[in-house]
Amino acid sequence: MLLLSCVAAALLMPSAQAAARAQEGGPITKDKLLKALRKEKSEQIRVEEYVELIRRQGLAFIMTPQDELEIRRAGRRLGKENLDYLIAAVRDYGRIRLRVSLLKYNPCKPHFEDFAGVIGAKINALSKSLGARGERYAYVKRLYLVTEENPSTMSHDEVERYWKVTSSLQLLLSMCWAKGGEVYVTSRVYLGDLSGPLATPVQLEFKVDPEEFKKTRDIYSALILYSLAQEARAKGLGRDLIIGYLSEALGVADQVRDQDPVVVQHIRGAVERMLRDLGAFPMILPAP
Repeated sequence: MLLLSCVAAALLMPSAQAAARAQEGGPITKDKLLKALRKEKSEQIRVEEYVELIRRQGLAFIMTPQDELEIRRAGRRLGKENLDYLIAAVRDYGRIRLRVSLLKYNPCKPHFEDFAGVIGAKINALSKSLGARGERYAYVKRLYLVTEENPSTMSHDEVERYWKVTSSLQLLLSMCWAKGGEVYVTSRVYLGDLSGPLATPVQLEFKVDPEEFKKTRDIYSALILYSLAQEARAKGLGRDLIIGYLSEALGVADQVRDQDPVVVQHIRGAVERMLRDLGAFPMILPAP
């Protein structure tokens, strides 16, 4: 599992040199991992070095059961114990946060299913759109929504604990209210350790309306894209992937700036700061 055109050379290097050389490429693809594992035994590096390269360089894929079978077949020379160690490293790396957790207040009960449908529709539409961009984005198709009856009165520490234990990408605590005969939901969106430069929770307002099912260019979609970018950075999935999420979030934010100018500006400011950190600002940004 080595990098770019340097695969063969890195396999023959001592551990420190291989790891240093590895950092020059992007995340390791499944094909490069399989190709390296199929090398003759004399050309392979130790399993500990494979694991070190995964942790330093990152992976460009999320392991499926079929992928695991392919890796085990390609790396059978390593022996079962070493293969188990390698598979565990690949699996641990693949634990990307793709769960959106939706908690509700009791007053929401009559309308909660409708609201969950709105959020679920936005997540599904966004995941399909992003997943269609190619292999690097394919894992986003697994983005999913879980609804919970947990009390909305959790303390800050309890919210943080829930976010970590459930490996959530986001946690939404919601409350319903009526205005002019229509039902609205106010949600506080927690991003946990993925908040980055964005102050959280972010408070959003949704209208429980069939038209909301169709919208993927809204504040919440921009916030999902920001969360995906933060998680991609945390997991080392590659600069281009992170910039892809951020540029899309920025485009959405510009289109919905009149929905809630203050919230949109907060999200936009956090996105711009991440892009600056990546050296991608202001080249890719649309005109304000």
